[in-house]
Amino acid sequence: MKKAGSFFITLGLLLMAAAFGLVLHNRMEANEAGRKAEIVLAELSDVMRERQESVIPAEDLSALAEADKAVPVMPTETIDGNRYIGVLEIPALGISLPVGENWSDELLQLSPCRYSGSYYTDDLVICGHNYESHFSPIKYIEPEELVYFVTVEGTRYAYSVVQRETVWPLEIDKMLGKEDVPWDLTLFTCNNGGESRCTVRCMRVDAK
Repeated sequence: MKKAGSFFITLGLLLMAAAFGLVLHNRMEANEAGRKAEIVLAELSDVMRERQESVIPAEDLSALAEADKAVPVMPTETIDGNRYIGVLEIPALGISLPVGENWSDELLQLSPCRYSGSYYTDDLVICGHNYESHFSPIKYIEPEELVYFVTVEGTRYAYSVVQRETVWPLEIDKMLGKEDVPWDLTLFTCNNGGESRCTVRCMRVDAK
């Protein structure tokens, strides 16, 4: 009996150590992701300031697109070999993060990424990891909070949060806004456990 008791105590201690190690690993990974995002943000912000004087206004690009019956390609800036379309800002949550042009598991380690859509067509969807330094805080955002997207050419789009909802991984059409309301901007990240997605829906408003 004593041997059995010692075995279970040892097993329990090992499991506790493993759990602590996992938490520590996840925290270190999140901190590293935040550090990398800050470096990219600093470089991207410098480039964006330099480009603002010689750009075509977004309204003119939209007019050209209408005339050509084509959607203009979103401009990008390359930092360390990765392309970014701009910066996402959520003042209420203290978020200011670069946004990658396209998503992949590797790129999501650096910053949130465009999942689909475009700010030209008001159907932009941005995904991000559930890191404290990335998209974990969006689970606490409230309706009517303002969200901004600043393009690499300095155009600032303003959005107002309408609602938060939970979307399951296979509900692709719902995530893309093809059902019910065609949302102008959607942000999403994994909920704890990774079985569902915390999804924030926004509509365009006048820039403030």
